[in-house]
Amino acid sequence: MYMIKKGQEAGLRYASYESVLGEVFVLGSGRGVVAIGLGLAEEAFLQRSLTDYETMPEKTTEGFSKVFSFFDDYFSCKEGCNIDFMLDLRGVGTPFDQSVWQVLRTIPYNQCRSYSWVAAEVSRLAEANGARRSSPKAFRAVGKACGANRLPIIIPCHRVILASGKIGGFAEAAGGVQMKRRLLELEGRNTAC
Repeated sequence: MYMIKKGQEAGLRYASYESVLGEVFVLGSGRGVVAIGLGLAEEAFLQRSLTDYETMPEKTTEGFSKVFSFFDDYFSCKEGCNIDFMLDLRGVGTPFDQSVWQVLRTIPYNQCRSYSWVAAEVSRLAEANGARRSSPKAFRAVGKACGANRLPIIIPCHRVILASGKIGGFAEAAGGVQMKRRLLELEGRNTAC
């Protein structure tokens, strides 16, 4: 469960964005974007929000213009889409997950990296920051961190594939492997990166 501390859950709100891949739902707090619903019906997105945050968000159209501008650029296939809005990752993921998500955000548009490459980068960053080096063979843990990512597209876990070049998995909550294929194709990649 992704916990926002008592008193902070008030004010969760969401909006929907119509994309070429279907409706995208954005959940936000007063501090930033909390989650993205990709490939989900609105009811499923709301149920996941209720389960994860123990509160039902309010639907609104206000406060999401920067996120929607990012989506406008992304879905019109513009490389170098800049994220100029805040993310609210309080209480989400382990320190390892957070490190994986940091590395994922460095993978350029229209490019892929393997789970093992991400694991090696996380290990390299840990060592560079004076922390205990994680195993560069932690590719399964990288897959788990990708599956825990609540911000698909913004934290581009869809760009992580198997070392063999096969597509690998993708969280069902983010639309499953079919959505991963569609995102890679949108970015101009075939499924073998």
